[in-house]
Amino acid sequence: MQKIIIAIGCIVIFWFSSVSAQTWTGNVVKVMGGGVLNIAHPEEGVLTIILYGINAPAERQRYLKQAKEFLTEKVEGRV
Repeated sequence: MQKIIIAIGCIVIFWFSSVSAQTWTGNVVKVMGGGVLNIAHPEEGVLTIILYGINAPAERQRYLKQAKEFLTEKVEGRV
């Protein structure tokens, strides 16, 4: 019985804590690093976006330059 109450409690908590997502398009202004972009938002101006799930090298790590160049080639200047 206790497990059922805990399960129902978890479901209620997750249900009410869900975050709504918004979708918009913008132009990639600049690639800041291997997983960080500056994107021109139509209403908010330029926003810094960190790509989720990208494990790119950070400052002072090997291959940062190559990761940044690769991402720049793929997305900079595009919508």
